[in-house]
Parts: sequence; structure tokens; C-alpha cells
Amino acid sequence: MTTGLVLQNLSELMPLAVRRLVLVTLGEQTLAFADTLVAEILLVERSYILPLPFYGAPVLGVINHQGGGIPLVSLRRALGDSEAILPEKLTVVRLTELAPAGLAGMGVVVDRLVGSVAREEWSQFSTATYVPAESVLAQLVPSLWQPQRWSA
Repeated sequence: MTTGLVLQNLSELMPLAVRRLVLVTLGEQTLAFADTLVAEILLVERSYILPLPFYGAPVLGVINHQGGGIPLVSLRRALGDSEAILPEKLTVVRLTELAPAGLAGMGVVVDRLVGSVAREEWSQFSTATYVPAESVLAQLVPSLWQPQRWSA
């Protein structure tokens, strides 16, 4: 699976407000979420997801978290991997209010949390290629939250 966006010098694109990067994997790629986009990382059991009928495959459902609901979206499915299988425990990156329009507060399901790295330490990763999560989130279809209709 490829997102079509690969950048090697991510530090040039980072806003100065970004102090750390949260690194996650999605397939073979490592995504770098700016710390300003990450509210929290959750481990969610698949059985806790309340499905939302009439939405596309990327929308997994909603979970109850601290008295509120968090909609969950499979980033793999949203990027076209319709065969993505969900494990029993999901790694979820809950986005802050600074996320792109329509995605604030949402939980993004990724494959694995790698860790985090300070902005100053980013140069030691210069041999690897990373994709900024903002680029991937921008690819999510605008109709993500549009209910689907029954087909006759």
C-alpha cells in the first residue's frame, strides 16, 4: 500500500510549533504525526466498537471514551485497502482540534505505534523516508462522513 506521498526532509516542512513527532506505521510506511495533531493514543478492543450502519468501509464505528463518543476511521481502508483486516486490539491516534476540517476529535486506526522523536533529533532519521500524517489525512475523501444509501 502506498499513499503516493514520500518526503525525506520532513524537518523543512514542520511548523515551528511542532516539538515532537509521533511515529506510527501503516503498512510498509512510517507516518509522522505532529504532536499538535495528537490528543492521545488509545488501545481499543474491537468488541468495544459500536458499528455505524450506512457509512463506508473506512468508518469502523464509534467508541465510548470518558463519557463521549469518538468516531473511528481505518486509515488503511480510507486509502483504498478494502481488504484490511482488523486485529482484536486497535491502535488509535485521536486527533486534536487542529486536525484538518472534518477530522478533529476523530480516532485514526493505524497498524502500530513506533514511538516519538523530538524535533531536534529528527536529523538522525535522515536515511529513512517518512510521510507526514497531514499529507495522508488530506487524502481522506470528503464524503467520508456522508451516509451511504441502500442499493436496490
